[in-house]
Amino acid sequence: MTKKRIALIISFSVVLFLGYVALQLYQSIGTSSDDATSAPTVAAAGVIRRQGFTDYDYGSHVLRDEDGKTLYALTSDKIDLDEYLGLTKTVRGESVSGYPLAGGPDYLNVKTIE
Repeated sequence: MTKKRIALIISFSVVLFLGYVALQLYQSIGTSSDDATSAPTVAAAGVIRRQGFTDYDYGSHVLRDEDGKTLYALTSDKIDLDEYLGLTKTVRGESVSGYPLAGGPDYLNVKTIE
């Protein structure tokens, strides 16, 4: 092989390697920005009740303050909220994006109950 051909192969290899490194950096930046947009964690205390009929159509349960005002519409993919009906508890969870709707309350996906 000639020196010119060896230099061309080395240059091509360096370009491929730098492209690979750039792709890995781009993917890791994309992953960390997805983490930054995750739903905010919310903690609130109140009495857990069944949702019932409402003007808005989301949530299986609600969290109400001591005056009976609905603080949050609740759902949970981890906890059976019926087990806490009528009890005053602190719920922690994630705000569901795109809510509130139709003048309803904020929507919370409950992850823990204390």
